[in-house]
Amino acid sequence: MNIYGQGVMKLRYDLSWARLGQIARMLYGLYGVRAPWVIGARFSLYLFHLLWRRGKTFALDGRSYPYAFHLQNVTFRNERTVEIPIALEMLPWQGEILEVGNVLRQYVTHRHDVVDKYEVDEGVLNEDIVTYAPNKRYDLIVTVSTLEHVGWDEIPREPEKLLRALAHLKTLLRPRGQLLITVPIAQNPFLDEAIRQDQLGLSRLLFMRRLNWQNDWVQTSQQEALACRYNDPYPGANAIAIGFYQALS
Repeated sequence: MNIYGQGVMKLRYDLSWARLGQIARMLYGLYGVRAPWVIGARFSLYLFHLLWRRGKTFALDGRSYPYAFHLQNVTFRNERTVEIPIALEMLPWQGEILEVGNVLRQYVTHRHDVVDKYEVDEGVLNEDIVTYAPNKRYDLIVTVSTLEHVGWDEIPREPEKLLRALAHLKTLLRPRGQLLITVPIAQNPFLDEAIRQDQLGLSRLLFMRRLNWQNDWVQTSQQEALACRYNDPYPGANAIAIGFYQALS
């Protein structure tokens, strides 16, 4: 089973005035008059991490990846620092690609189909992934820290909808097509229990956990990952699951 692409795609470091203005407007919408201090603190912290940790890597399944550092979503401070490189390893594929959740296009210029029920953005299809019915099938489907919200953060809450979403995604794959998911541990209790009970129906499931405040990550066992807590002791996910599935020929 080939779970890797043709090499890690580089992050988009677009610091044009337009891009900086977009980030500034986003932060102003979140923090109001405190936005200038937030922007200054974030940029200073970003430069510190970039200079101090530049060139550092992490290992998953015997393969080395560079940590991701990006101003978007403070990547260098949370689980995105490992999720993004793992996902980008798959994107250089040729063929039809679907992303569930509008995440990767915030970091790279790669263009692919994106379905996100709630986020309004250019080129994003605002549809429920469970009922998404394209007129084609995909060589690759990737979803980064999105499936844990399906059914759980919706009204009314439908925890089992997550399993229906996964089952539906598999039907959207071409023969030998591949699915990659990353999800945080301890944010959705139903998802955690589904992992314990091996209910996701994936070909392979790997785990990583955060080691320290510097945001170093290491591959770990399922037991150790599921013992981690969310937002404790470090902000965001302190462990993640990385799942792979390949459709039959």
